[in-house]
Amino acid sequence: QFPEVFSSYPYRVNVTAVNALGKASTTITFEEFNIVKPDPPEKVVATPIPSNVCRLEVTWNSPSTWPDVDIFPLKYFLRYRPLIRDQWQHVELSDSTAHTITDAYAGKEYIIQVATKDTEIGTWSDWSVAVHATPWMEEPKQIPSTTEQEPPLGTYLKPDPNPNPNRLPPPPSKGPSSVCSHYNTP
Repeated sequence: QFPEVFSSYPYRVNVTAVNALGKASTTITFEEFNIVKPDPPEKVVATPIPSNVCRLEVTWNSPSTWPDVDIFPLKYFLRYRPLIRDQWQHVELSDSTAHTITDAYAGKEYIIQVATKDTEIGTWSDWSVAVHATPWMEEPKQIPSTTEQEPPLGTYLKPDPNPNPNRLPPPPSKGPSSVCSHYNTP
């Protein structure tokens, strides 16, 4: 994109170290475009999305040390995994500084990191500081107690005159499921 910014010729640098023990020299050759390595993305935040038990919204900022993202655009690499697993999921993003994870396990804590790279040259940054997040979970509903109060001392309880041994408790109510379909859906 900006070929005039980088030299087309390799640089040759002579490095000399001098101390009380003597002197040592070495020559290093490199090309500018191979040594471009951004700092990691900053302010990575992962938040649960209300009423979505399988989604996490991840946002971050470009490194503050990067000269100008409009002139030297960056691409990003997101990795995430639940703490109960060792294998990472990966997503490469062109220039967005946000991504919605849509295949998270409900109720499981995730670890998330982001790296960045110039879109044209150089190498990937180190990983960002790891952040942890858990997808949204429905608040537990209050279940009314079915236990009876203790009778006052000295009270005689009469047996039920019509006991029904076939009486069953009511079936559980149907509420939102915390089972996720692990397909990428919008």
